[in-house]
Amino acid sequence: FSNFLSLLYNPYLSLIFSLSQREKHGTYLILYRGLTPRLTSAFLTTTVRNEILSLVPKSTSRCPPEQIVHEMGRQCLATTGAVIASHPFFVITNRMIVSLIGGEKSYDSVWSSIKTIYSDGGLVGFYDGLVPHLLSEILSVSTEVLVSFFLLLSLSLSLSL
Repeated sequence: FSNFLSLLYNPYLSLIFSLSQREKHGTYLILYRGLTPRLTSAFLTTTVRNEILSLVPKSTSRCPPEQIVHEMGRQCLATTGAVIASHPFFVITNRMIVSLIGGEKSYDSVWSSIKTIYSDGGLVGFYDGLVPHLLSEILSVSTEVLVSFFLLLSLSLSLSL
């Protein structure tokens, strides 16, 4: 377990481990395990997020606190929809990558991963870990909105002087 944690924190150890797995499996393709569901997840996240942002109107208020609250709610709504839509692919990606370390054969391909996740947990299995994923994304987006607002505010104040 401590080996696994050190791989997470040290990119050089992770690279060495990946290359050793390549030697074990005999191909460089093992380094791209989980890429297809990851790209699908990224595409879904971007598409759903942009679609929700286009449907929810921007704030017309002149009051800065109301603008912050409205924009934060708008961004959090878009993020929530995007995470819920793309989370099954996030789960598949993580399980495919972690199976490399654990040596499990049931997550070798996208289809076998889908079959294994569905047989183990049903449809709910695709949403394992949704709450922590959602909380981290919402915290990230909220921080981004606040920082961008205060940067724009300080920039506009400095230009008006």
